[in-house]
Amino acid sequence: MKHFAVLTLLASLLFTASCITQVVAPSSSPVAVTNQHYGLMGTMTADLNCSAFEADKAVRAAAEAMKILELHRTNDQFGVVYEYKDLYENRVTIKLTSEPTGICKIAIKLGKTGDKKFSENFLAALEQALHGTPAE
Repeated sequence: MKHFAVLTLLASLLFTASCITQVVAPSSSPVAVTNQHYGLMGTMTADLNCSAFEADKAVRAAAEAMKILELHRTNDQFGVVYEYKDLYENRVTIKLTSEPTGICKIAIKLGKTGDKKFSENFLAALEQALHGTPAE
């Protein structure tokens, strides 16, 4: 009877041990900017896999890296709207909204018609700021 109980215990331990999987953290940091889309009206949208606080810091750091000057920043219950101007006095509008799921969404538009290359460069600078790597 003792052997049966010990064997049953060992079998159950082996069975439950085989069900446990070890989760290993990825060696490289996850992509921070995903789901990029350039719209017809010239607005680049993307999802940021970070909190609103981290996204706010990263937007300001990316703007500094892109050498655009802040005109004003408006906070409301839906998110943050940034107004910048570039070297050629073009207005840059950046809208940052936070979803209840913890993902932030960003929309970038240069001037009235938008500029895809500028938006892509800004998102690259934003990703660098989110990862904490210095801008080039």
